[in-house]
Amino acid sequence: MHLNGIWSDATLLLAVAPLAYYVLASVAALRFFRRERARSLPPITPPVSVLKPVRGLDFGSYENFLSFCLQDYPDYELLFAVNDDKDPAVPLIQRLQREFPERRIRLFAGAERLGANRKINKLARLVREARNDILVISDGDVRVGPQYLHEVVAPFADRPLQPLQVLVITGFAVGSFAHGRKQPVTVFFDQHVCVAGAARCGARCWARW
Repeated sequence: MHLNGIWSDATLLLAVAPLAYYVLASVAALRFFRRERARSLPPITPPVSVLKPVRGLDFGSYENFLSFCLQDYPDYELLFAVNDDKDPAVPLIQRLQREFPERRIRLFAGAERLGANRKINKLARLVREARNDILVISDGDVRVGPQYLHEVVAPFADRPLQPLQVLVITGFAVGSFAHGRKQPVTVFFDQHVCVAGAARCGARCWARW
């Protein structure tokens, strides 16, 4: 009988632990966004390279790509990589190149096979082709506001740029809610970043919507 009580208490504890974590994550997220929205963006605009490995079309692909062409930011380039020139996203990217000749938009087809993950292979090529030190990696289904790049570079205002810095960036994945594919990854990853920030972990992490 005593043993059954111990097992019951242990089961209850295991059931309550995830709930407690999600409550902590919600509080951490609310504190994070309240603090970030109250902070003014620093007047720094270092050159940025936006890397977009693309495969096929997502929901609202043109509008997603367009949002990166409409950035209120003086110096950035936009680099796309596809598996081959027959990718359905190619005509959309070429359309943007015609519509925004003042933007530095480059398109690359194919990449050296460094491993089994073709997306990583494309990213490796984009990194080699990038002309700036600050790299922003963004999927094809992400749509952002015009201040996005200002928000991304803001954490570098009060610290020197190191040879390797990790910036965790989460954009609004339009296809997530429309097709129910990537939403769980975005939601669960964001909550871990917020909790880590609240716990002041050793690895400095910043999340941006």
